[in-house]
Amino acid sequence: MVPALEEQVSEVGRKIKNGSASSLEPGSFNILLGRELALWLGVDVGDQVLVMLPEFQGSPMGAMPRYKRFTVSGVFEAGYNDIDRGLAMVHMDDLQRVLRVDGATGVRLKLHDLNRSYEVARDLAVQLPGFYRVSDWTQENANLYQSLKMEKTVMGILLSLIILMGAFTLVNSQVMLVTDKQADIAILRTLGLTPGGVMQVFMVQGTLIGIVGTVLGFIGGVVLTWNLERILDAIEAIFDITLLPEDVYYITGLPTDMQTGDVATTLVVALVMSFLATLYPAWRAARTQPAEALRYE
Repeated sequence: MVPALEEQVSEVGRKIKNGSASSLEPGSFNILLGRELALWLGVDVGDQVLVMLPEFQGSPMGAMPRYKRFTVSGVFEAGYNDIDRGLAMVHMDDLQRVLRVDGATGVRLKLHDLNRSYEVARDLAVQLPGFYRVSDWTQENANLYQSLKMEKTVMGILLSLIILMGAFTLVNSQVMLVTDKQADIAILRTLGLTPGGVMQVFMVQGTLIGIVGTVLGFIGGVVLTWNLERILDAIEAIFDITLLPEDVYYITGLPTDMQTGDVATTLVVALVMSFLATLYPAWRAARTQPAEALRYE
């Protein structure tokens, strides 16, 4: 990599636990290792490692693989086991000298919208002249991508069912309110309030309850999302447990990224369901007959 450009396309520079990415200078032959890889090799900052190349060269003892000695100048922890265990980074100029090549053999792009990576890769494959291998993160991590996609779909369905349960609770409370206020509704009807007016009263009341609940849920969800890792760390410290074992989940943390579109969709669905939940109780209240309701009053 080129340290000055790497930070524009990667988070590795911000994940370094020991050492620094600036130590990768041309001619220094320094190397950055993932945390799991460094532990497996039993090395730390200042130690040396041999990088063996898939090439052979002649020697008095026959064909021998080429290798180069590098000094470990940093250890990073990306939080994803496959990267921490299988990635090492050196300065591009040093690797060019070792591989005896001139120029870069690959270019990496970072997009503003990661969900368009497949479209960009497809367009590049069509437009670039010559022979190139173009891939995106959805292809390189196909299993992870499909798992995340499936999980997001299932979580969306579960969240909708939870909101639906809240809407049924609102329906139940409004129906009980209509039953309790039968006499009051009948009196208002005798004073001239139309069935449409009665329906509007209960629809406004139910909608206000739904709005208040949605706003409180939105605030609670945002606060929980922003402090999720702190909450998990506190739970692990208090109960002395590990909620995300590295050997099971292959991650060391639970990063969050709040998407405005997802939040807006959740709010709209909650508000629409709250409004729909008011229709039946309001319609039932509008059907109240004054004579029947006041017969035993």
